[in-house]
Amino acid sequence: MSCPFTGDASDPNAVANRDSGSTAPGSTTGSTTGKKAAPTIRGKGPSTDPAHRADEGFFGPGSVAWKVWSYPTSALQGFFRAVTIEHLDPDLVAAADDSGQVCKRTPNRYDRTMEFFAAVFFADAQAVTRMSDILMKVHDRSYGKNPVTGNDYDANRSSSQLWILVTAWHSMLYCYEKFGPGKLSRDEENEYWAQMAISASFQPIRQEDLPTTRGEVQKFFEDWREKLSASEAAIRKTDHILDGFRTIEPDLPKWLITLGRPFLRGSIIATYPRWMRPMLGVKQSHLADSLSIALWRPIHEVLDSNPKLFLWLLKRICPRAVRYMEPLLLKTPAKTPRVYTPAVARRMFDNPLTPLEQREELLKKRQEGVGQKSYGHNHHDEILKFAYADDVEAAAKVLDAIEEVDLREVHKAGCHLSVHSGDAPGWLRSTGGVSPSTVRMVSMTGVTAENAAPRNPRKFDTPRKTRARRADGERSRQKILDAAAEIATERGYDGTSIAEISRRCGLPASSIYWHFKDKDDLMATVIEDSFDAWNQSWDIDADGNILLELFAIAEQLIGALQEHPQFLHIGLPLALQKRSDDPRPRRMYLQMRENLTARFEKIGETHFSHVPVGRRTAIITYLIAGAEGLIISHELDRSEGAPDIEELLQIHTSSVIQMIMQEAEKWPRDGK
Repeated sequence: MSCPFTGDASDPNAVANRDSGSTAPGSTTGSTTGKKAAPTIRGKGPSTDPAHRADEGFFGPGSVAWKVWSYPTSALQGFFRAVTIEHLDPDLVAAADDSGQVCKRTPNRYDRTMEFFAAVFFADAQAVTRMSDILMKVHDRSYGKNPVTGNDYDANRSSSQLWILVTAWHSMLYCYEKFGPGKLSRDEENEYWAQMAISASFQPIRQEDLPTTRGEVQKFFEDWREKLSASEAAIRKTDHILDGFRTIEPDLPKWLITLGRPFLRGSIIATYPRWMRPMLGVKQSHLADSLSIALWRPIHEVLDSNPKLFLWLLKRICPRAVRYMEPLLLKTPAKTPRVYTPAVARRMFDNPLTPLEQREELLKKRQEGVGQKSYGHNHHDEILKFAYADDVEAAAKVLDAIEEVDLREVHKAGCHLSVHSGDAPGWLRSTGGVSPSTVRMVSMTGVTAENAAPRNPRKFDTPRKTRARRADGERSRQKILDAAAEIATERGYDGTSIAEISRRCGLPASSIYWHFKDKDDLMATVIEDSFDAWNQSWDIDADGNILLELFAIAEQLIGALQEHPQFLHIGLPLALQKRSDDPRPRRMYLQMRENLTARFEKIGETHFSHVPVGRRTAIITYLIAGAEGLIISHELDRSEGAPDIEELLQIHTSSVIQMIMQEAEKWPRDGK
């Protein structure tokens, strides 16, 4: 049985290739409907270089989740069983059938799904958190009307995501038991279902809906049984997926495809409950079930005992997942052994909104008419790369880019749209031939290069409007700086992300990248602006009596520091760290510190030239270092009874002033 889709059979995207579902920062997944991606040569797909793992993610070595999901059955029978049974949810199959991607990009769909699951278990915490956010954006476009039931379907709906999750975890464990080492111990299985709850944190699923024991899982499927149905589309897609050796794994040698196809198909069917098989349009005898399971057990034993052979197979059937699987299979430890909880990881690394909270925001945007446009029938749209999750800044650009028109395509179409220069994305600057004054970002509400109205730039570009746009840009820039300073003061440099700054200031990440090259550039600007504001808020009269002014100057210094503390709160912790990356904000703070030292030295030379240079230098060093030490002490102890930082600084400056006055009296002027 074939799995047809209504599209152009000559379209290179119809040939299942593994790179057709990727996109680059600055491109969009929403404005390219009908646009054909360039074909790629099979076997020349994504890099399989091992992923850099800063930590052990959310499960870690020795976890039952690692034990089950790293067994070879996960990439074969476990996966195929899960995705075919999922098609019995009528709304999910409606979404899959409408997009046409199961049949159109079969290897790519398999590869991306395996990539996501492999990352959840084996990537570091930051990459998994970002990947979860990317998946939310990808699924946000999968909504519409079920032509069979008349219901609305939505891939991000909590009930659908719960069905996917439980089906996957149950299938992986069931196939591990059938084809692998056998059943887990009772304690291990309890741990396994508890770890499913961790995995659920990366999908829009309510924790209270999760089953937590084998009995509850069985009841979950019993409760779902009356909701399940098999449409013609579900049967077609199941048949297509069951022929996985041909449709999903065409990079394998042809002889292996020919021999393996019926054996893989039979082994998957052997895992289906008897009552489910007629719904999926398959049948198989008890004898065939037993023979299929018996045949595959030794194959999985060989793959499990030979990691390099298993990797050889993975590189041919799901190359994107290899970069996460290889460190595990070759026992390469992460940089640190730390294991995170999802809540802590979201606070530390990325968007603090959970997938459920993100879904509410996405639905609100859709209801307001500014959300993402749904995928078209048998669409050709490019899909966001999960690989961008390995880099925070790249991921932020990609997530924001899905709400923008592909400006390169707009320019090719000769369409002139207005731009607010303060809000254009950073990558626009490098777009050849596209002027920031003639191109405007358009949200994915159906406006594209083809249907946007042309305009006459001269008609609108009056000096008044130019000044207004410039003022808007300055206001946007200041909002970004204020939000960045606020977050960095709360969380520090490493806990600050572009995504959180965007959320806090209410501007898209593209606006941030228009004003600032990257996070380093933004945070360095925060430090520089804060220091300049502080440094300009106090001064010394060159002709006055400095000894009489010292206490007034001290009050100015402390008051200004209360108004502009960001350079200390952000830069000082960075300065104390020995970092191989040496971020620009750290260098900026150290430079500001040198500038301040030089300013104090100039004051000393002007007013206390009779005091030996060595003594002046010692006092200046004590003044700056003492203030920094008090700031650190205050950050370490913010308890209710702890001294106020202003009081501590007043005591410190008073002692320095006494020291200066003593030194001024100790050393006579002009040798007298």
